[in-house]
Amino acid sequence: VGSIIHNIELRAGAGGQIQRAAGTYAAVVAKDDRYATIKLKSTELRKFPLENWATIGQLSNLERFLRIKGKAGVNRWLGWRPEVGGNAMNPNQHPHGGGSSHRGPRRNPVSRWGVHCKNFKTRSPSKPLGLILRRRLCG
Repeated sequence: VGSIIHNIELRAGAGGQIQRAAGTYAAVVAKDDRYATIKLKSTELRKFPLENWATIGQLSNLERFLRIKGKAGVNRWLGWRPEVGGNAMNPNQHPHGGGSSHRGPRRNPVSRWGVHCKNFKTRSPSKPLGLILRRRLCG
């Protein structure tokens, strides 16, 4: 209890899936006979079975995001492709597409498939929380 961990398995034997980005960690808050309660970096409290594996310590390379890339080509070297905004597309390619000029969309921001994508919670309210004790705190 009180340990700092990372690379946590969601299911036993499936390999680590949580807290793997540079500089992240989670804290063990409590432990009972079957589950360990862990506070994630997103402030979410969640139970994990004790059979699941994790790595002790915080991930390194904390200042990775401070690197100045300098030009768009560096992102291309890293495998990132250019992004095209929805309002630059045709109406058959994106809900924001079309129009004779690049005016903003006439609706709330949506993805290519029409699903709200900014400031819109997509988790079903009827879906059970299961092992999640507390969703993440905003602000």
